[in-house]
Amino acid sequence: MKAKKLTLMTLALATVSLAACNDNNQMPNSNGGTPTSSASNVYVDFISADANKTLPFFKVNETIDLAEYYNVEYSDGSTDKNFTVSVYEKDKASVLIEGTKVTVKKTGVYDLTLKAGQFDSMITIDCRSEKGIEVINFFKKLQANPTNYTVDLLDISNSGALSYGGETAIHTDNYFIYFNKDNPGAVDENGDANSVILAKLSDGKGYWGNFKADGDVEFQPGDIGSNWGNYYVNMPLSIDGALFTSTFDRLGDETITAGKTVTETLHQTALPRGLNDNYEFGETEIVELGKNDAGEAESATFVFYVYAKANKNTPLLAWGMTLRDIGTSKNDKVDAAAKNPAYLPQPLEVSEMKTAFGLAKAATNYTVTTKIVAADRNGQEVAQPDDTYAYTQFFGTTNALTEVTTVTAEGIESVLKDGDKVLKKIAFFNRGGKAYEVSGALNAQDEMEYTSKELTGDSAVASAEAAVYTTAAFTDAAIDAGLWTKKVAKNDGTYLITGKVGDNDGTTASNLLYKQMMDQMALVQFKDSETNELESYGTYYTSAIKGWDAANTELHALTINSTYEGITVNPTTGEITALANIQCPASSRANLYWNTTYSISAIDTTQTADFSGYTIA
Repeated sequence: MKAKKLTLMTLALATVSLAACNDNNQMPNSNGGTPTSSASNVYVDFISADANKTLPFFKVNETIDLAEYYNVEYSDGSTDKNFTVSVYEKDKASVLIEGTKVTVKKTGVYDLTLKAGQFDSMITIDCRSEKGIEVINFFKKLQANPTNYTVDLLDISNSGALSYGGETAIHTDNYFIYFNKDNPGAVDENGDANSVILAKLSDGKGYWGNFKADGDVEFQPGDIGSNWGNYYVNMPLSIDGALFTSTFDRLGDETITAGKTVTETLHQTALPRGLNDNYEFGETEIVELGKNDAGEAESATFVFYVYAKANKNTPLLAWGMTLRDIGTSKNDKVDAAAKNPAYLPQPLEVSEMKTAFGLAKAATNYTVTTKIVAADRNGQEVAQPDDTYAYTQFFGTTNALTEVTTVTAEGIESVLKDGDKVLKKIAFFNRGGKAYEVSGALNAQDEMEYTSKELTGDSAVASAEAAVYTTAAFTDAAIDAGLWTKKVAKNDGTYLITGKVGDNDGTTASNLLYKQMMDQMALVQFKDSETNELESYGTYYTSAIKGWDAANTELHALTINSTYEGITVNPTTGEITALANIQCPASSRANLYWNTTYSISAIDTTQTADFSGYTIA
């Protein structure tokens, strides 16, 4: 008989795919060692896993014959099942072995040794409770349908009872919906829809929309292009159910939980819903599995825990969520609208805005006021003095900045304040047939010091140096290019128009109008890193907010995720108020925004700016 050559290999070489399949947590034997020859005439080539079978998770009291999953292979190509199985002495009470059959009496992870001849290899088996296996199988269904599922947000009472909180999210391959499934057309106190829809419509582009009061859907003008999947649509929710583990109390009651990584994934992908800066993600607990008639889990209800950063030992119960309808989620109204060209939104007509801005452009007498407040993502001012660095990092001030610019036929005057304290002044005016620029700033003694220079041109208002700080900077092209999404008529005759700021790269058309407004802040251009003094002439405010980190490296905070909260326009008087929340990621404070209010008022009404007090050198 042909001798069988002994070439021993560890199980890691033969079954390296086991750990990657996530059906159990098997790990190769780290003590497998290097190939070893046998003194006998029987030569084992290796012990391998059956390529057509994967060792499953064990259930408590379930018996599995390892001979169905492993083979002893020889160098001549023959195989058999003649191997023995053993377990560590400490685990013998929990793992019962009879030949190649293994029965596990208690949940846990155990190392077993398979031996044939002089060769042995270690495998790891993972035993789960019946409920734990159901959780694993439930998430396998989600892994097969990672973009199609429904989430219900739940409220938690003081007693721990769960109830539907009025918010549901549906994810499909074509749309994301966030709404109240009991009342899709619900509106808030301002009459704005509580629902949110992001869908790919019949032209292949993505649009934002909502449910109307009658239950039908409508979409807003301003498509987001064909790359609409970068939002919440098509963001796969893939979670390995094996990450949930069971613990048992003294009474044998089971709790199934997963760590904060799973919690964060569920929060940010499924709904999404963020956390306040003062809290962080904790663990997730599965409190209920909803089953179908066949006894299979078809929904899972979770409770999320968060922790206060100031006290990480005390979990705070936050909210609950039910994940359901995996692979079958849909909404008939949105399905129908997405296929119907009649639902494609028409571009928003902004003629009222052009009229209002046109009145401001033609005026020679008005006031422009701009206020910048350090705020959170909801536009609420950051508490002081909790984070004065929110201001000092970029402006060298300790309070919100306000700049008031008065434009008259005689000239322009801008005054910059740190709270109520005047920091700087600048004026452009005519005197004796000549145009001048006079600027003033506080010195070390908190006294205003002025410098002056003569300007060219027929008047200060018309000069190139001054024109950028007036409404003359507005262009119809910038108004047309805005990503306007909604216009609502107000009872006082004004219109509230909302839209998006744009990506602020300096050339993007949708950003130009906001840039033209912010360029009128004559006195704001960040600060000097050493002296914390404001520099003159702030232009291009939304393009690159300038600051320095601890290493004195210059930072540029692009205003990503910024939005027009609204521009209120009076087409009769030309008065305009714009409110924007501008994200500032270069700040040392997480989620810092500049909440900026810009207004044009008192158009062509009697107002004066007294330039007689300015001294010309």
